Amino acid sequence: MTNNDMNKKILYFNRQIQNAFSILPNYPCTLVEAPMGYGKTTAVKEFLTNLDAVVIWQSIYGKSEVEFWNGFCQGIAKIDENCAKHLQNIGMPKESLMKREVMLSLEELQIPTNTYFVIDDYHFVKSAEVSAFLELFIRNIPQRLHIIVISRTSVFKNNGELQLKGIVHYIGTKMLEFSPEDIEAYYFQCGIKISDEEKMQIYSRTEGWVSALYLLLREHELCGSFILTKSMSEMIYYAVYEPLEDELKAFLKTMCLFDKFSLEQAEYMWNEKAGDHLRTLIENHAFITLEPDFVNYTFHSIFSACIQEQFQKLPEKTKKEIWNKIGTLHLRSNAYLSAMKCFSQGEAYDSFLIALEQDRGDSIFLEQKEFILKGYSNCPMEIKKKHPIAILVYAVIVFVNYNEYTLFEAACGEFLWCVENNPSLSIKEQEQLMGEYELLQGISAFNDLMEMGKHFKKAVALLTAPPQSISANNSWTFGSPSVLCLYHREAGSLKERVEFYQSSKNYTANTGGHGSGSRNLFEAEWNYYIGEFENAEILVYQAISEAKTGQQQLDIVLCANFLLARLALIKSDFTHATALMEEMRNEIKKDQIYTLIYTIELCDTYIYACLGQNYQKSDWLMEEEYLQNNIFFPSLAFFNIVLGKVLLNMGKVTKLLGLSDGFLRQASFYPNLLASIYTEIYVAMANWRLSRMEEGVNALKRAIGMAMPDALIMPFVENADELTSLFEKILQEELYADFMKKIMEIRKQYSTAIKRINAEHFANHGPKLTPREKEIALLVMKGLNNKEIGLALYISPNTVKRDLKNIFTKLGITSRALLMKEMLL
Repeated sequence: MTNNDMNKKILYFNRQIQNAFSILPNYPCTLVEAPMGYGKTTAVKEFLTNLDAVVIWQSIYGKSEVEFWNGFCQGIAKIDENCAKHLQNIGMPKESLMKREVMLSLEELQIPTNTYFVIDDYHFVKSAEVSAFLELFIRNIPQRLHIIVISRTSVFKNNGELQLKGIVHYIGTKMLEFSPEDIEAYYFQCGIKISDEEKMQIYSRTEGWVSALYLLLREHELCGSFILTKSMSEMIYYAVYEPLEDELKAFLKTMCLFDKFSLEQAEYMWNEKAGDHLRTLIENHAFITLEPDFVNYTFHSIFSACIQEQFQKLPEKTKKEIWNKIGTLHLRSNAYLSAMKCFSQGEAYDSFLIALEQDRGDSIFLEQKEFILKGYSNCPMEIKKKHPIAILVYAVIVFVNYNEYTLFEAACGEFLWCVENNPSLSIKEQEQLMGEYELLQGISAFNDLMEMGKHFKKAVALLTAPPQSISANNSWTFGSPSVLCLYHREAGSLKERVEFYQSSKNYTANTGGHGSGSRNLFEAEWNYYIGEFENAEILVYQAISEAKTGQQQLDIVLCANFLLARLALIKSDFTHATALMEEMRNEIKKDQIYTLIYTIELCDTYIYACLGQNYQKSDWLMEEEYLQNNIFFPSLAFFNIVLGKVLLNMGKVTKLLGLSDGFLRQASFYPNLLASIYTEIYVAMANWRLSRMEEGVNALKRAIGMAMPDALIMPFVENADELTSLFEKILQEELYADFMKKIMEIRKQYSTAIKRINAEHFANHGPKLTPREKEIALLVMKGLNNKEIGLALYISPNTVKRDLKNIFTKLGITSRALLMKEMLL
């Protein structure tokens, strides 16, 4: 038989692998795990072509969690676009709070027919968080959805348990490798008959490795015999790459930097012949394939490594041109972060700054810090001089996102130099730029309202157009539930600062209404804390009205509703308080501003903590990932107020005392005086519980010393029942008499209201559930979906759905999340 008679496109699957794939539909998840080159992806594709099912294919190209999540959401969009949008806005869930939000969304997926969601080349994801999410997902997977994970390395931490429970079907290397008999059968189907000796020699050389067997077949085609002395990389080069025409080689080197690419992109990078080149390569089975979406092309990782090796041998100028051309593609599609990465590689610093300027920091988070700092620092000053707005965008990023004040000051110095040394700028352009600079200086003066006001006033005089360096997507409150906590910094100055802020409208007027309603909200909170509840309520409704005018300031509305909820507690109206929070939760999800989920959870947690109740488990407050990835430094002060209250309710007084110095250091940074007051109150309560009366009295005196000049009584009122013994000590000193008198007046009203709420809502833990309903509720608590609950209780999923509806009606709730909350009370 001649080499021309060979069929190199034959796919061979032995009986073992056919059997393994035949039972795949019986499992929620299949894990296909083997080293590179064992035909994992080919086997999965071939199996799925023979099924009457929907196939969704996600290929992994990089280790970034963000890239994984984007691909996952694109896959979900093929099932439910609205759900995918929600997931995209939530972001990759790393802590329990966001995992719950994601699972609630995924649980609602309606999948009418069997659907296979393939995650290919998962080994590129180097993230324990992603693996933990996937494990959670497959444990709670919706009906008729199957996950197939293809990986070179292990994926699930609890793989053994998942297999025993029938959740994961495992297909490993042993099933995929060829035996000597398989090698003989495979080559025979390809048109080559081999001897027993050749069969054993080939097996000894390849150990049944599919890719090596295929490359030997290519070698046989070229040389007429099997050459068993070359390495894998040599075989790839000589059998696949080297025989190609020079133009095809050049085309491959141009495209090899793409993880995946479309025909349109290939034509842009090459020319109109790109389609012909792709067809030729696929026909020759040159390790390049058209993805199942019939839009994107990808290289096999073995071949990609070979081509990239050749790419590195190109002249530096050519390599940079290719990088920059790819960057331009990304820039045109508004993929600013990807564009910046390519421009950085190609040293196209002008284009790098254009992408940074257009992004305005919307795509840049903590995980991009090293790249952004390095990319910006590599830009020459002469190029920066042409992009002053980009410098301001960078300054905002390092100040707000990274809390790097030294880098912020350096960027501001560069900005001023660029403006002063750019003679091409007109007077009007200079004034506009300096107006933006003054806005930025005002933001950097956080939380000194007087200083911020000076800069904003200067900005008003200079700006003639909306600022380009500040994104409207930034949260005005930094995720804090309290405006007063953000801006109260000095004892005895609060009234003056409230009045000053009420008279200052410069920032809001010049940023498209950013922060609308905050002035009335600041005054409303001040009235709450001094016990003027009616004034507080009037002002908070004014704040909400302002915040909802024009472009709604949802973060301001959330803070306002949190204050209304606290006022509702004073009226014993717990139902209204929780309804306000649930309304805000629905608003956040509707507008898909998922960064505020953390804020609403802080609000809910604090409301329950004021009642002496634990809101859910509150463990997420102490998860390190939350602090690292999801909280802006300015909001940390109120976070600590909530955490301290929770720790007291949990009886963890020694832990509270251990953390208190850190709380006070963080509160002193700007400073945030309200957080310091609460912390000292908590320290007083913790010491009292440990019978350390003197330390408790001293801490309480420190708190009063900070609060009394501004008549801030509510931090003491909210904790008064446990401060009684310490109050008695304080009352003996005349210095505190008037202040303590006001506390005691409000305390009676507040304490009575809290007791009434607890008696009405928590004494019996809600309406009675039937034994079956209790069983279902407890299984919901464990994270089981309707199908799993049905299997556990030997009832149908529809029965579970009906019983859940009855449970929701009895408890006056509308979701599993609220059921979990109710069961934990």
